[in-house]
Amino acid sequence: GRSEEGQGIGYYATLICFGAGALYVVLQLAKNNTNNEGKDDVRGKTTDDNKEDYGGESINSAQEQQPQYFRTPLVPYLPCLGAFVNWYLIAQLELSGLFMLLLYLGITTLFYFSYGVKHSKQRKRQEQLRRRRHKNTSSTVAEYESIG
Repeated sequence: GRSEEGQGIGYYATLICFGAGALYVVLQLAKNNTNNEGKDDVRGKTTDDNKEDYGGESINSAQEQQPQYFRTPLVPYLPCLGAFVNWYLIAQLELSGLFMLLLYLGITTLFYFSYGVKHSKQRKRQEQLRRRRHKNTSSTVAEYESIG
């Protein structure tokens, strides 16, 4: 069984993650509401004023000219839910499990960066430049020795 102290840490970690996720969702909703209120069109009238002027139809040339982009549904709510579930599960780990997780993440991160350094395009370009310089330097030395 787990100790009372371990259960308390998991409880507080879960509570903090849930609170942070809820705060993020509330801030996103507030941001979206303030961005959509009172938008003016090109003539300086709000879209509600335009509906009255044009028989209930809103003519907003600025919005018609903007291209429509695909928006992923349920973003950012579904990713927030996923992050909350992951933090909840991590908070339930015992100390040995948490240590193994950190060890695994450290080893995979080390492998990722070492592979990237070895196979990067920048490194291959630098090696080609070194070969060219070495080739040019050795040919210059050979020419100098043949003259003397």
